[in-house]
Amino acid sequence: HQIFLDSMYADSTEYQDIWKSVQQAESVAGDCKWLSKKGNEIWLQVSYNLIYDKNTKPLRIMLLGRDVTDSKIKSLVEEAEHKVLTDIVNMTSIISYADLKGHIIDINEKFVQVSKYSREELIGSPHNITRHPDMPKATFKQVWNTIGHGKIFRGVIKNRAKDGTPYYVDAVIAPILGSNGKPKKYMGVRYDITEQEIERQNMKGILAAIDASYNYIEFDPDGIILTINQNFLQLLGYQKEEVIGKHQRMFEDPDYARSSDYNQFWMDLRNGQDKSDVFKRITKSGGEVWIQAIYSPVKNEMGRVVKVVKISTDITQQVEANIDYKNRVKGYSEFISKVAKGDLRQRIDVGGSNELTVIGSNLNAMVESLMNITNQM
Repeated sequence: HQIFLDSMYADSTEYQDIWKSVQQAESVAGDCKWLSKKGNEIWLQVSYNLIYDKNTKPLRIMLLGRDVTDSKIKSLVEEAEHKVLTDIVNMTSIISYADLKGHIIDINEKFVQVSKYSREELIGSPHNITRHPDMPKATFKQVWNTIGHGKIFRGVIKNRAKDGTPYYVDAVIAPILGSNGKPKKYMGVRYDITEQEIERQNMKGILAAIDASYNYIEFDPDGIILTINQNFLQLLGYQKEEVIGKHQRMFEDPDYARSSDYNQFWMDLRNGQDKSDVFKRITKSGGEVWIQAIYSPVKNEMGRVVKVVKISTDITQQVEANIDYKNRVKGYSEFISKVAKGDLRQRIDVGGSNELTVIGSNLNAMVESLMNITNQM
């Protein structure tokens, strides 16, 4: 009989036990893999039957078989695929089953690892054993209301491990319905997103700080405005609906916006180059403001620029003060030059309250003294 079988199976204790059972008049049935003369795999649904003679002595063994090759191979493939799927799910997902009262009836190893409870501590406990106090009870009320009506719930939930550390899960909880169409238990599949959630919250805090203290605006790679914060809107005098979807050139001096330098500016940004400088911007009313800004291209996983972020601060007062300072220094220089040539009629406008005011007052006093000396002479 072994001529029909795989050699490893023929030498196995399982195969030997079949013959022992049949010889003891025990019925044996099941699926068995045979090999054809050409070595092809054949699956038979077989039964081994002991045949007796008229004196009820064992005479021979009759084997009845039905070819189930197609269905068996399909079943084996499905089992293999199901095992792979189950292994992947158990590796990546936190799985639990709960009864209608919310008590845990089964979990996978990932649940134990993440929650830091033992299997014995979890089985039979209510599901809120891992509930974090920060999560409002209304959220869980929504969960049970959803799945209790036979629907699937999905949401981000903050849990607490046994040692008190929080962890976040992207939870999908679904009812398993009985023949009457009503839930008989619940299955929860959760993905640990603690690292991503903490990073998201940190970024949210950073963006909130930027939004509170700086001018913030985002563009697509071509310069179209995607979003803008209230600080920038107040500085420029616009409403949000007036700028979203418009090009950044609306804030530029018209001559510069038509120049090749401006086109090159955006081409450099599209190529991933940062830009940092002091820029002049035109307000809605036509006034000028000055900003210290950085334009930073944001790239996707392929390295392509998908948008441009600009963070800036208003330095109009500093720039205007600097321009005034330079103009006054230039005026002082011209004044001194004229006085050196003997023109004592010059006087300096000493408005303001900085160090140049003191210098100007001293220069005016010096010229007055020279005038007095000259008159006396």
